[in-house]
Amino acid sequence: MVESIILFSKTIKPSSPTPSSLRHHKFSVLDHFGTPAYAPIAAFYSKPTDHNHNISQILENSFSKVLASYYPFAGRLIDENSYVDCNDTGVEYLNVRINCPMNGVLNNPYNDTIDVVFPRNLPWNRSFKASTTRELDFKPSTKFDSASFFPILSIDDIPHPPDFVSEPQRCVSKRYNFSSSDLERLKDSVSSVVQNPTRVEVATALLHRCISIANFSKFKPTLMSHVMNLRPPLINTVGNACAFFSYVAETEDDCVRLNNYFETS
Repeated sequence: MVESIILFSKTIKPSSPTPSSLRHHKFSVLDHFGTPAYAPIAAFYSKPTDHNHNISQILENSFSKVLASYYPFAGRLIDENSYVDCNDTGVEYLNVRINCPMNGVLNNPYNDTIDVVFPRNLPWNRSFKASTTRELDFKPSTKFDSASFFPILSIDDIPHPPDFVSEPQRCVSKRYNFSSSDLERLKDSVSSVVQNPTRVEVATALLHRCISIANFSKFKPTLMSHVMNLRPPLINTVGNACAFFSYVAETEDDCVRLNNYFETS
């Protein structure tokens, strides 16, 4: 039985104090629209060849330096999550020992080790993915200005989504790759009913039609949703920067006739 032992825990604070001018971090309207979600990530690294260094101390120092740039994460939510008080309270850090070698997790991720890496009593699904990382010339944004792009105009604009964690469900995930030539042919096929449709529009309409016909012996109303990343090209900032849009097919004709999709999307 794989077990874990918490060797110690402590609070890591930013390596330098947050200026008073940055003490009050406002949320954007997109941040408020986002529902509570947990995305557990486990990153595995090989042990350094030089064992003389205290690995935990290196991580603590690095964590402290990162928090100086990402200061809101070391703050606390105030007034029912209306803003973050960037008071440098810090982030909890735990040093945990698991009585299992790393290859026991990577080679067999669906054994009981996953219950130690991602304990069941925490609000996340038991999905697991192990991957390797590469050195990339990429620097994540340290700008916390999303509220300037998507401001809250009044207190009435702030939604209050329910705080819930959905039960794990079985689902199917598939990926379809449309070549440029296929998309152009698809656009040409609807040119008589829709002028200058985009590639996203024609691909979405086709998928929605196929899914609605394939999933049911008889037609049922269906909804298809999209998530659009706004980080490029519009902004490069920390926080929620995505837009949601969807289309409901209430009748079978809505799926069969592509022009219905474009007229209502």
